[in-house]
Amino acid sequence: MKKITIMRKNYKRPKRLFYDEQEKRHIFPYLHKKDATKHIIKPEESRDDLLETEQYIVDSDVHENEETHVHQETPHDNSRDIPQESESEEHIDEAVHDTDHEQEINSDVAPVQEIEIPQETIEERSQTNAFTPHYIEDEPSERTIKWLIPLMSGILIGILLAALLLPSMFKEKQQEVTELSLSEIIKQNKATVVTVTNIQKASNEPIDAEASEKAPEETGIGSGVIYNIDDKYAYIITNYHVVGKAPEIEVTQGKLKEKATLVGKDIWTDTAVIKIPKGNLKKTVKFGDSNKLEAGEPVLALGSPLGKIFAGSATSGIISGLNRTVPVDVDGDNQYDWSMEVIQTDAAINPGNSGGALFNNKGEMIGLNSLKITMDGVEGIAFSIPSNDVKKDIKILERDGEIKRPKLGISVEDLSQSGYTGNLKDGVQVMKVDAESIAANAGIAEGDVITQIDDIKITDKVQFRKVLFKDKNIGDIITIKVESQGAMKSVKLTLK
Repeated sequence: MKKITIMRKNYKRPKRLFYDEQEKRHIFPYLHKKDATKHIIKPEESRDDLLETEQYIVDSDVHENEETHVHQETPHDNSRDIPQESESEEHIDEAVHDTDHEQEINSDVAPVQEIEIPQETIEERSQTNAFTPHYIEDEPSERTIKWLIPLMSGILIGILLAALLLPSMFKEKQQEVTELSLSEIIKQNKATVVTVTNIQKASNEPIDAEASEKAPEETGIGSGVIYNIDDKYAYIITNYHVVGKAPEIEVTQGKLKEKATLVGKDIWTDTAVIKIPKGNLKKTVKFGDSNKLEAGEPVLALGSPLGKIFAGSATSGIISGLNRTVPVDVDGDNQYDWSMEVIQTDAAINPGNSGGALFNNKGEMIGLNSLKITMDGVEGIAFSIPSNDVKKDIKILERDGEIKRPKLGISVEDLSQSGYTGNLKDGVQVMKVDAESIAANAGIAEGDVITQIDDIKITDKVQFRKVLFKDKNIGDIITIKVESQGAMKSVKLTLK
Protein backbone atom coordinates (compact mmCIF):
# COMPACT_ATOMS: atom_id res chain seq x y z
CA MET A 1 0.00 0.00 0.00
CA LYS A 2 1.02 3.55 -0.62
CA LYS A 3 1.12 6.14 2.06
CA ILE A 4 -0.03 9.75 1.82
CA THR A 5 2.44 12.35 2.94
CA ILE A 6 1.70 16.05 3.67
CA MET A 7 4.70 18.34 3.67
CA ARG A 8 5.15 21.95 4.69
CA LYS A 9 6.78 24.19 2.12
CA ASN A 10 7.39 27.95 1.87
CA TYR A 11 5.10 28.56 -1.08
CA LYS A 12 1.36 28.82 -1.64
CA ARG A 13 -0.62 25.74 -2.43
CA PRO A 14 -4.38 25.26 -2.61
CA LYS A 15 -5.78 22.89 -0.06
CA ARG A 16 -8.06 20.09 -1.22
CA LEU A 17 -11.06 19.35 0.94
CA PHE A 18 -14.19 17.21 0.71
CA TYR A 19 -17.75 18.25 1.43
CA ASP A 20 -20.54 15.85 2.33
CA GLU A 21 -22.03 13.93 -0.58
CA GLN A 22 -19.34 15.10 -2.92
CA GLU A 23 -17.11 12.84 -4.96
CA LYS A 24 -15.01 15.50 -6.58
CA ARG A 25 -12.53 17.73 -4.84
CA HIS A 26 -12.90 21.52 -4.62
CA ILE A 27 -10.00 23.91 -4.30
CA PHE A 28 -10.00 26.41 -1.40
CA PRO A 29 -7.00 28.76 -1.61
CA TYR A 30 -5.29 29.48 1.65
CA LEU A 31 -1.93 30.45 3.00
CA HIS A 32 -0.42 28.61 5.95
CA LYS A 33 2.29 30.18 7.96
CA LYS A 34 5.16 28.27 9.47
CA ASP A 35 4.19 24.95 11.02
CA ALA A 36 6.12 23.32 13.81
CA THR A 37 5.49 19.72 12.77
CA LYS A 38 4.97 17.55 9.72
CA HIS A 39 2.25 14.91 9.55
CA ILE A 40 2.20 11.64 7.67
CA ILE A 41 -0.97 9.81 6.81
CA LYS A 42 -0.42 6.07 6.81
CA PRO A 43 -2.74 3.33 5.61
CA GLU A 44 -2.95 1.51 8.94
CA GLU A 45 -6.46 2.13 10.20
CA SER A 46 -9.67 1.12 8.54
CA ARG A 47 -11.77 3.36 6.37
CA ASP A 48 -14.60 3.23 8.95
CA ASP A 49 -12.30 4.58 11.65
CA LEU A 50 -11.27 7.31 9.29
CA LEU A 51 -14.85 8.30 8.63
CA GLU A 52 -15.72 8.29 12.32
CA THR A 53 -12.91 10.62 13.16
CA GLU A 54 -13.80 12.81 10.15
CA GLN A 55 -10.26 13.99 9.91
CA TYR A 56 -8.39 13.76 6.64
CA ILE A 57 -5.94 16.51 7.37
CA VAL A 58 -5.15 18.06 10.73
CA ASP A 59 -3.31 21.35 10.69
CA SER A 60 -0.70 21.81 13.35
CA ASP A 61 0.37 25.07 14.99
CA VAL A 62 0.76 27.89 12.48
CA HIS A 63 4.02 29.78 12.34
CA GLU A 64 5.33 32.53 10.13
CA ASN A 65 7.11 32.12 6.76
CA GLU A 66 6.08 28.42 6.13
CA GLU A 67 3.14 27.05 4.21
CA THR A 68 1.48 23.63 3.99
CA HIS A 69 2.11 21.89 0.69
CA VAL A 70 0.68 18.69 -0.68
CA HIS A 71 3.34 17.35 -3.03
CA GLN A 72 2.06 15.56 -6.07
CA GLU A 73 4.07 14.00 -8.77
CA THR A 74 1.43 14.54 -11.41
CA PRO A 75 -0.74 17.71 -11.40
CA HIS A 76 -4.49 17.20 -11.50
CA ASP A 77 -7.15 19.34 -13.00
CA ASN A 78 -9.60 20.59 -10.36
CA SER A 79 -12.64 19.61 -12.34
CA ARG A 80 -11.35 16.11 -13.19
CA ASP A 81 -12.67 13.02 -11.44
CA ILE A 82 -10.34 11.34 -8.96
CA PRO A 83 -8.59 8.39 -10.63
CA GLN A 84 -9.34 4.98 -9.26
CA GLU A 85 -6.56 2.86 -7.77
CA SER A 86 -6.18 -0.91 -7.72
CA GLU A 87 -8.31 -3.00 -5.44
CA SER A 88 -5.56 -3.21 -2.89
CA GLU A 89 -5.02 0.50 -3.03
CA GLU A 90 -8.70 1.31 -3.12
CA HIS A 91 -9.12 0.29 0.50
CA ILE A 92 -6.39 2.43 1.96
CA ASP A 93 -7.07 3.28 5.56
CA GLU A 94 -6.28 6.87 6.44
CA ALA A 95 -5.71 8.34 9.88
CA VAL A 96 -3.76 11.09 11.43
CA HIS A 97 -1.03 9.78 13.75
CA ASP A 98 0.64 11.40 16.70
CA THR A 99 4.11 12.78 16.38
CA ASP A 100 5.47 9.47 17.76
CA HIS A 101 4.86 7.92 14.31
CA GLU A 102 6.33 10.75 12.28
CA GLN A 103 9.13 9.92 9.89
CA GLU A 104 11.82 12.02 8.35
CA ILE A 105 10.73 13.33 4.98
CA ASN A 106 13.23 13.73 2.17
CA SER A 107 12.80 16.09 -0.71
CA ASP A 108 12.08 13.05 -2.94
CA VAL A 109 8.82 12.11 -1.32
CA ALA A 110 6.33 9.62 -2.71
CA PRO A 111 3.46 11.22 -4.60
CA VAL A 112 0.22 11.79 -2.78
CA GLN A 113 -2.46 9.32 -3.75
CA GLU A 114 -5.92 10.67 -4.46
CA ILE A 115 -8.76 8.65 -2.93
CA GLU A 116 -12.17 7.96 -4.32
CA ILE A 117 -14.77 7.48 -1.63
CA PRO A 118 -17.61 5.09 -2.45
CA GLN A 119 -21.07 6.59 -2.75
CA GLU A 120 -22.34 4.40 0.08
CA THR A 121 -19.74 5.83 2.42
CA ILE A 122 -20.64 9.37 1.38
CA GLU A 123 -24.30 8.77 2.12
CA GLU A 124 -23.45 7.26 5.52
CA ARG A 125 -21.23 10.19 6.27
CA SER A 126 -23.90 12.75 5.27
CA GLN A 127 -26.21 11.25 7.90
CA THR A 128 -23.68 11.77 10.65
CA ASN A 129 -21.64 14.92 11.13
CA ALA A 130 -20.94 17.45 8.39
CA PHE A 131 -17.40 18.38 7.65
CA THR A 132 -16.81 22.13 7.93
CA PRO A 133 -13.76 23.46 6.11
CA HIS A 134 -11.45 25.88 7.89
CA TYR A 135 -10.22 28.94 6.04
CA ILE A 136 -7.18 31.01 6.70
CA GLU A 137 -7.30 34.37 4.91
CA ASP A 138 -4.32 35.73 3.11
CA GLU A 139 -2.71 38.85 4.50
CA PRO A 140 -3.34 41.99 2.42
CA SER A 141 -0.62 42.51 -0.13
CA GLU A 142 1.12 45.76 -0.97
CA ARG A 143 -0.72 45.85 -4.29
CA THR A 144 -4.08 45.63 -2.49
CA ILE A 145 -3.15 48.55 -0.23
CA LYS A 146 -2.16 50.69 -3.21
CA TRP A 147 -5.60 50.55 -4.84
CA LEU A 148 -7.46 50.55 -1.51
CA ILE A 149 -6.14 53.99 -0.46
CA PRO A 150 -7.46 55.92 -3.50
CA LEU A 151 -10.74 54.02 -3.28
CA MET A 152 -11.27 55.07 0.34
CA SER A 153 -10.23 58.64 -0.50
CA GLY A 154 -12.81 58.77 -3.27
CA ILE A 155 -15.52 57.49 -0.94
CA LEU A 156 -14.67 60.14 1.68
CA ILE A 157 -14.69 62.93 -0.89
CA GLY A 158 -18.07 61.72 -2.14
CA ILE A 159 -19.50 61.77 1.36
CA LEU A 160 -18.25 65.30 1.96
CA LEU A 161 -19.71 66.57 -1.31
CA ALA A 162 -23.03 64.93 -0.53
CA ALA A 163 -23.08 66.53 2.93
CA LEU A 164 -22.49 69.96 1.38
CA LEU A 165 -24.80 69.75 -1.62
CA LEU A 166 -27.78 67.71 -0.42
CA PRO A 167 -28.99 70.18 2.29
CA SER A 168 -29.04 73.09 -0.16
CA MET A 169 -30.78 70.99 -2.81
CA PHE A 170 -33.34 69.81 -0.28
CA LYS A 171 -33.85 73.38 0.95
CA GLU A 172 -34.44 74.66 -2.57
CA LYS A 173 -36.88 71.86 -3.25
CA GLN A 174 -38.68 72.53 0.01
CA GLN A 175 -38.98 76.24 -0.80
CA GLU A 176 -40.44 75.41 -4.20
CA VAL A 177 -43.04 73.22 -2.57
CA THR A 178 -44.04 75.70 0.16
CA GLU A 179 -44.44 78.76 -2.09
CA LEU A 180 -48.09 79.48 -2.84
CA SER A 181 -49.91 81.39 -5.54
CA LEU A 182 -51.89 84.50 -4.60
CA SER A 183 -55.18 82.62 -4.94
CA GLU A 184 -53.88 79.85 -2.67
CA ILE A 185 -52.79 82.39 -0.03
CA ILE A 186 -56.25 84.01 -0.10
CA LYS A 187 -58.01 80.65 0.10
CA GLN A 188 -55.79 79.50 2.98
CA ASN A 189 -56.12 82.67 5.09
CA LYS A 190 -59.42 84.32 4.16
CA ALA A 191 -61.18 82.71 7.13
CA THR A 192 -58.59 84.10 9.58
CA VAL A 193 -59.21 87.80 8.78
CA VAL A 194 -62.31 89.51 10.22
CA THR A 195 -63.95 92.93 10.21
CA VAL A 196 -63.71 94.87 13.49
CA THR A 197 -66.17 97.68 14.10
CA ASN A 198 -66.45 100.41 16.72
CA ILE A 199 -70.23 100.33 16.93
CA GLN A 200 -70.53 103.78 18.51
CA LYS A 201 -68.83 105.52 15.58
CA ALA A 202 -69.61 103.27 12.65
CA SER A 203 -72.53 103.82 10.32
CA ASN A 204 -74.29 101.33 8.11
CA GLU A 205 -73.28 103.19 4.98
CA PRO A 206 -69.97 102.80 3.17
CA ILE A 207 -67.30 105.37 3.98
CA ASP A 208 -67.73 108.47 1.84
CA ALA A 209 -64.99 110.52 0.25
CA GLU A 210 -64.73 112.89 3.20
CA ALA A 211 -64.65 110.12 5.78
CA SER A 212 -61.99 108.23 3.86
CA GLU A 213 -59.53 111.03 4.58
CA LYS A 214 -59.94 110.50 8.31
CA ALA A 215 -58.13 107.99 10.48
CA PRO A 216 -59.78 104.55 10.66
CA GLU A 217 -60.71 104.89 14.35
CA GLU A 218 -62.68 108.03 13.54
CA THR A 219 -64.84 106.15 11.08
CA GLY A 220 -65.17 103.06 13.28
CA ILE A 221 -63.80 100.68 10.64
CA GLY A 222 -60.97 98.19 10.98
CA SER A 223 -59.80 94.61 10.57
CA GLY A 224 -58.45 91.87 12.80
CA VAL A 225 -56.65 88.51 12.54
CA ILE A 226 -57.60 85.32 14.42
CA TYR A 227 -54.34 83.96 15.84
CA ASN A 228 -55.53 81.52 18.53
CA ILE A 229 -58.61 79.44 19.38
CA ASP A 230 -59.07 77.63 22.69
CA ASP A 231 -62.01 75.71 24.15
CA LYS A 232 -64.16 78.83 24.60
CA TYR A 233 -62.77 81.80 22.70
CA ALA A 234 -61.19 82.93 19.47
CA TYR A 235 -58.44 85.54 20.05
CA ILE A 236 -57.94 88.38 17.56
CA ILE A 237 -55.04 90.81 17.14
CA THR A 238 -55.83 94.29 15.78
CA ASN A 239 -54.65 97.90 16.10
CA TYR A 240 -55.06 100.05 19.18
CA HIS A 241 -56.36 102.92 17.07
CA VAL A 242 -59.21 100.66 15.87
CA VAL A 243 -60.58 99.54 19.27
CA GLY A 244 -58.61 101.42 21.94
CA LYS A 245 -61.37 103.96 22.65
CA ALA A 246 -64.35 101.87 21.55
CA PRO A 247 -67.01 101.31 24.24
CA GLU A 248 -68.48 98.45 22.22
CA ILE A 249 -66.75 96.25 19.64
CA GLU A 250 -68.32 94.00 17.03
CA VAL A 251 -66.63 91.31 14.95
CA THR A 252 -68.13 90.10 11.68
CA GLN A 253 -67.12 87.59 9.03
CA GLY A 254 -69.64 86.32 6.49
CA LYS A 255 -72.59 85.16 8.61
CA LEU A 256 -70.60 85.51 11.82
CA LYS A 257 -71.54 88.46 14.01
CA GLU A 258 -70.28 88.58 17.61
CA LYS A 259 -69.71 91.14 20.35
CA ALA A 260 -66.03 91.23 21.30
CA THR A 261 -64.31 91.69 24.66
CA LEU A 262 -61.15 93.74 25.00
CA VAL A 263 -58.30 91.64 26.45
CA GLY A 264 -55.45 94.17 26.35
CA LYS A 265 -54.17 97.24 24.49
CA ASP A 266 -51.10 99.44 24.12
CA ILE A 267 -51.09 102.87 22.50
CA TRP A 268 -47.36 103.06 21.83
CA THR A 269 -47.11 99.81 19.85
CA ASP A 270 -50.59 100.35 18.34
CA THR A 271 -51.66 96.79 19.18
CA ALA A 272 -54.74 95.39 20.91
CA VAL A 273 -56.13 91.92 21.63
CA ILE A 274 -59.85 91.13 21.65
CA LYS A 275 -61.76 87.86 21.95
CA ILE A 276 -65.09 86.45 20.81
CA PRO A 277 -66.95 83.16 21.52
CA LYS A 278 -65.35 80.31 19.61
CA GLY A 279 -68.51 79.18 17.81
CA ASN A 280 -67.66 77.32 14.62
CA LEU A 281 -64.36 79.10 14.03
CA LYS A 282 -61.47 76.73 13.30
CA LYS A 283 -58.83 78.54 11.25
CA THR A 284 -55.96 80.52 12.78
CA VAL A 285 -53.18 82.44 11.10
CA LYS A 286 -49.62 81.13 10.98
CA PHE A 287 -46.91 83.65 11.87
CA GLY A 288 -43.76 83.98 9.77
CA ASP A 289 -40.33 85.27 10.81
CA SER A 290 -40.18 88.99 10.00
CA ASN A 291 -36.42 89.05 10.68
CA LYS A 292 -35.81 86.96 7.55
CA LEU A 293 -37.58 89.27 5.11
CA GLU A 294 -35.86 90.87 2.14
CA ALA A 295 -36.80 93.88 0.08
CA GLY A 296 -38.56 92.86 -3.12
CA GLU A 297 -40.35 89.83 -1.71
CA PRO A 298 -43.98 89.52 -2.88
CA VAL A 299 -46.65 90.17 -0.23
CA LEU A 300 -50.43 90.15 -0.02
CA ALA A 301 -52.67 92.24 2.27
CA LEU A 302 -56.08 91.07 3.51
CA GLY A 303 -58.62 93.27 5.27
CA SER A 304 -61.84 95.25 5.07
CA PRO A 305 -61.11 98.56 3.31
CA LEU A 306 -63.90 101.15 3.54
CA GLY A 307 -66.11 98.94 5.68
CA LYS A 308 -68.03 95.68 5.59
CA ILE A 309 -69.03 96.12 1.98
CA PHE A 310 -65.45 95.31 0.91
CA ALA A 311 -64.67 92.79 3.66
CA GLY A 312 -62.10 90.17 2.71
CA SER A 313 -60.45 92.35 0.05
CA ALA A 314 -56.96 91.38 -1.07
CA THR A 315 -54.24 93.62 -2.48
CA SER A 316 -50.78 92.57 -3.56
CA GLY A 317 -47.37 94.17 -3.80
CA ILE A 318 -43.83 93.78 -2.58
CA ILE A 319 -41.76 94.65 0.46
CA SER A 320 -40.53 98.13 -0.42
CA GLY A 321 -38.25 98.55 2.59
CA LEU A 322 -37.27 97.15 5.97
CA ASN A 323 -36.59 98.69 9.38
CA ARG A 324 -38.35 101.93 8.54
CA THR A 325 -38.75 104.42 11.40
CA VAL A 326 -41.98 106.37 10.99
CA PRO A 327 -43.06 109.24 13.30
CA VAL A 328 -46.59 108.93 14.69
CA ASP A 329 -49.10 111.40 16.12
CA VAL A 330 -50.54 109.47 19.05
CA ASP A 331 -52.79 112.02 20.74
CA GLY A 332 -54.17 113.67 17.59
CA ASP A 333 -52.69 117.14 18.17
CA ASN A 334 -50.95 117.10 14.78
CA GLN A 335 -47.55 116.73 16.43
CA TYR A 336 -45.41 113.61 16.43
CA ASP A 337 -45.28 111.90 19.81
CA TRP A 338 -43.69 108.54 18.95
CA SER A 339 -41.90 106.61 16.21
CA MET A 340 -42.56 103.05 15.05
CA GLU A 341 -40.21 100.51 13.44
CA VAL A 342 -42.21 99.07 10.56
CA ILE A 343 -42.12 97.22 7.21
CA GLN A 344 -42.80 99.33 4.13
CA THR A 345 -44.98 97.90 1.34
CA ASP A 346 -46.62 99.17 -1.81
CA ALA A 347 -49.66 96.89 -1.35
CA ALA A 348 -52.74 99.10 -1.17
CA ILE A 349 -53.68 99.84 2.47
CA ASN A 350 -56.85 101.92 2.95
CA PRO A 351 -58.99 103.01 5.93
CA GLY A 352 -60.45 99.75 7.21
CA ASN A 353 -57.31 97.71 6.38
CA SER A 354 -55.80 98.67 9.74
CA GLY A 355 -55.45 95.56 11.89
CA GLY A 356 -55.42 93.26 8.87
CA ALA A 357 -52.64 90.89 7.89
CA LEU A 358 -49.71 91.13 5.51
CA PHE A 359 -48.72 87.69 4.16
CA ASN A 360 -45.58 86.42 2.47
CA ASN A 361 -45.58 84.01 -0.49
CA LYS A 362 -45.77 81.02 1.88
CA GLY A 363 -49.07 82.18 3.36
CA GLU A 364 -47.47 83.25 6.66
CA MET A 365 -48.39 86.49 8.41
CA ILE A 366 -45.28 88.68 8.51
CA GLY A 367 -46.90 92.02 9.40
CA LEU A 368 -49.92 93.72 10.99
CA ASN A 369 -51.14 96.49 8.66
CA SER A 370 -51.19 99.77 10.54
CA LEU A 371 -50.20 102.96 8.68
CA LYS A 372 -50.11 104.69 5.33
CA ILE A 373 -48.98 108.07 4.04
CA THR A 374 -51.82 110.16 2.61
CA MET A 375 -50.45 113.19 0.81
CA ASP A 376 -51.02 114.74 -2.56
CA GLY A 377 -48.72 113.15 -5.08
CA VAL A 378 -47.85 110.18 -2.80
CA GLU A 379 -48.93 106.66 -3.74
CA GLY A 380 -48.18 103.17 -2.53
CA ILE A 381 -46.42 103.91 0.77
CA ALA A 382 -47.94 101.82 3.56
CA PHE A 383 -46.54 100.24 6.69
CA SER A 384 -47.00 97.07 8.76
CA ILE A 385 -45.83 96.19 12.26
CA PRO A 386 -43.34 93.27 12.02
CA SER A 387 -44.82 89.93 13.08
CA ASN A 388 -42.02 89.22 15.58
CA ASP A 389 -42.91 92.42 17.46
CA VAL A 390 -46.61 91.54 17.28
CA LYS A 391 -46.01 88.12 18.87
CA LYS A 392 -44.14 89.70 21.80
CA ASP A 393 -46.92 92.23 22.35
CA ILE A 394 -49.61 89.53 22.24
CA LYS A 395 -48.02 87.56 25.09
CA ILE A 396 -47.82 90.62 27.35
CA LEU A 397 -51.31 91.87 26.53
CA GLU A 398 -52.88 88.47 27.18
CA ARG A 399 -51.06 88.22 30.52
CA ASP A 400 -51.22 91.78 31.88
CA GLY A 401 -53.79 93.60 29.75
CA GLU A 402 -51.21 96.31 29.06
CA ILE A 403 -47.50 96.84 28.45
CA LYS A 404 -46.10 98.49 31.58
CA ARG A 405 -43.43 101.13 31.12
CA PRO A 406 -41.49 103.46 33.46
CA LYS A 407 -43.21 106.73 34.27
CA LEU A 408 -41.52 109.90 35.53
CA GLY A 409 -44.77 111.80 36.03
CA ILE A 410 -43.91 114.65 33.68
CA SER A 411 -44.90 115.96 30.25
CA VAL A 412 -42.23 117.37 27.96
CA GLU A 413 -41.96 119.35 24.73
CA ASP A 414 -39.29 119.98 22.11
CA LEU A 415 -37.28 123.16 22.74
CA SER A 416 -38.42 124.57 19.40
CA GLN A 417 -42.07 124.20 20.45
CA SER A 418 -41.87 125.02 24.15
CA GLY A 419 -40.80 128.69 23.97
CA TYR A 420 -37.39 127.98 25.47
CA THR A 421 -35.08 131.05 25.42
CA GLY A 422 -31.83 129.57 26.72
CA ASN A 423 -28.62 128.56 24.93
CA LEU A 424 -29.26 124.82 24.60
CA LYS A 425 -30.00 123.36 21.15
CA ASP A 426 -30.92 119.79 22.13
CA GLY A 427 -33.12 118.46 24.89
CA VAL A 428 -36.75 118.53 26.09
CA GLN A 429 -38.33 121.09 28.38
CA VAL A 430 -40.53 119.96 31.27
CA MET A 431 -44.00 121.44 30.78
CA LYS A 432 -45.79 119.76 33.69
CA VAL A 433 -44.85 117.74 36.80
CA ASP A 434 -47.38 115.53 38.59
CA ALA A 435 -47.53 115.96 42.34
CA GLU A 436 -45.89 113.16 44.32
CA SER A 437 -44.41 111.74 41.13
CA ILE A 438 -40.88 110.29 40.83
CA ALA A 439 -39.69 113.45 39.06
CA ALA A 440 -41.23 115.75 41.69
CA ASN A 441 -39.63 113.80 44.55
CA ALA A 442 -36.26 114.00 42.75
CA GLY A 443 -36.46 117.81 42.50
CA ILE A 444 -37.34 118.20 38.81
CA ALA A 445 -39.55 121.24 38.23
CA GLU A 446 -41.46 122.91 35.40
CA GLY A 447 -39.17 124.79 33.02
CA ASP A 448 -36.22 122.47 33.57
CA VAL A 449 -34.53 121.08 30.47
CA ILE A 450 -33.53 117.38 30.35
CA THR A 451 -30.37 116.96 28.23
CA GLN A 452 -29.19 113.41 29.04
CA ILE A 453 -30.32 110.07 30.54
CA ASP A 454 -27.30 108.10 31.75
CA ASP A 455 -24.87 108.30 28.82
CA ILE A 456 -27.55 108.94 26.15
CA LYS A 457 -27.99 112.52 24.92
CA ILE A 458 -31.59 113.65 24.47
CA THR A 459 -32.48 115.50 21.26
CA ASP A 460 -36.31 115.69 21.22
CA LYS A 461 -39.39 114.30 22.93
CA VAL A 462 -39.79 111.34 20.55
CA GLN A 463 -36.25 110.18 21.30
CA PHE A 464 -36.77 110.92 25.04
CA ARG A 465 -39.77 108.54 25.14
CA LYS A 466 -37.97 105.86 23.10
CA VAL A 467 -35.04 105.87 25.55
CA LEU A 468 -37.31 105.81 28.60
CA PHE A 469 -39.85 103.28 27.29
CA LYS A 470 -37.65 100.90 25.29
CA ASP A 471 -34.13 101.10 26.72
CA LYS A 472 -35.07 101.36 30.40
CA ASN A 473 -37.16 99.13 32.65
CA ILE A 474 -39.13 99.53 35.83
CA GLY A 475 -36.74 99.27 38.77
CA ASP A 476 -33.71 100.68 36.92
CA ILE A 477 -31.70 103.41 38.65
CA ILE A 478 -30.92 106.20 36.20
CA THR A 479 -29.08 109.53 36.27
CA ILE A 480 -30.68 112.52 34.52
CA LYS A 481 -28.78 115.67 33.59
CA VAL A 482 -30.97 118.75 33.93
CA GLU A 483 -30.54 122.47 33.28
CA SER A 484 -32.44 124.23 36.06
CA GLN A 485 -32.55 128.04 36.18
CA GLY A 486 -29.44 128.28 34.01
CA ALA A 487 -27.34 125.78 36.02
CA MET A 488 -26.60 122.14 35.20
CA LYS A 489 -27.25 119.41 37.77
CA SER A 490 -27.54 115.62 37.92
CA VAL A 491 -30.50 113.85 39.43
CA LYS A 492 -30.49 110.14 40.37
CA LEU A 493 -33.77 108.28 40.71
CA THR A 494 -35.35 104.81 40.57
CA LEU A 495 -37.90 104.18 37.82
CA LYS A 496 -41.37 103.01 38.81
